[in-house]
Amino acid sequence: MVVRYAGNSPTWFPHTGGFQVYQATQLLTGAGQVQLAWTELHSLDGRMMFVARGCSRSYEVADFTGSAFGDGIYFLDDRKSNDIDMVSLAAHAAPRRCYTCSDNGGCRWVEGEPRLQVFRRWFTNKQHSDYSPPIWCIP
Repeated sequence: MVVRYAGNSPTWFPHTGGFQVYQATQLLTGAGQVQLAWTELHSLDGRMMFVARGCSRSYEVADFTGSAFGDGIYFLDDRKSNDIDMVSLAAHAAPRRCYTCSDNGGCRWVEGEPRLQVFRRWFTNKQHSDYSPPIWCIP
């Protein structure tokens, strides 16, 4: 599970400001039963995660040699992608579509205490678009 922090902080708004990543773990209770719990991960251990509302994926970096993607979290500005009124508008008719597109990028975790998250943003100069946010294509 990935928790994405955005919004209410003046230093983040309207951008993503941080992530927490959790892994489902099984714990054995004293009664011999299995209980599920979320355990926070402090490293991605060579994984790349693509995070979006409703659809997120995780892959081993080693499975994509030569790829421009390294270990980290990659995210899209999809705040308006589920807005039915927005999607139903014609692309160039009035009123125009106005998808947000300034919060796309990648987040790399830097080892150490405290753990740092270094962000690289894409399309920062573009606030709105007539078209839906970009998608990820991995061969």
